[in-house]
Amino acid sequence: MKIAYFKKNLVDFTGDAALFKVHPAIEWERYDERGNKEKKKSSYIVVSRTDVPYSGLETYIFPASASGKVLSWLELSGSRRGDVGITEVLEDLGYKVTR
Repeated sequence: MKIAYFKKNLVDFTGDAALFKVHPAIEWERYDERGNKEKKKSSYIVVSRTDVPYSGLETYIFPASASGKVLSWLELSGSRRGDVGITEVLEDLGYKVTR
């Protein structure tokens, strides 16, 4: 079972953002300093919902540290444009969200 545990709301974001601990850990990719693709895992994610000028509403998911620091600004699978809430994005990915 996929579970997203709400940890805290984050204040240094435009719009709404929250930190979640996820089980199992989420897999993501990044490029190292040589341009090689690396596969990573993170037990924490930030879900951010904001209204971007000229673009509209978006709810994006980013890998994060336990303190809420975003590890990569490349949005993760499941990120969506449009009027979608933070909980809805996680539930659409199959997570049971707990507070």
